[in-house]
Amino acid sequence: MNARTQPGDLAPPAAQDWPALEGTHRPFSNLGGELHGNEDAAFLDLVIDIGHGIETCLELVHSSDAERAYNMQADADPEMKVMPMLGWDDTERLLRLAVVSARTLAREAERRRDRMSRRVLALPD
Repeated sequence: MNARTQPGDLAPPAAQDWPALEGTHRPFSNLGGELHGNEDAAFLDLVIDIGHGIETCLELVHSSDAERAYNMQADADPEMKVMPMLGWDDTERLLRLAVVSARTLAREAERRRDRMSRRVLALPD
């Protein structure tokens, strides 16, 4: 903000002045063609996304733990010591996120497996 602008000058126009559009954003999906809208394919896409997220969390935690372990060695060269990428709190948060993500994914897979079994055996939901 400079001397000529006032706080109210930067406010967006009122909602009623905007065109009645749904917006241009469309959720990203790797599924195209006949797989688009397929519940099983969408679940596999979700498994891939969550799996990669868990992998990233664990790689960051591992890297930080390895840096901490090196830094704590008695014979570590002081000039080679590096600050870990993650602090203790962030490390714990990412581990917790990985655990909860894996648990959620497993529970959803179990739910889907049970639903498929009931369909095959013609049992009521």
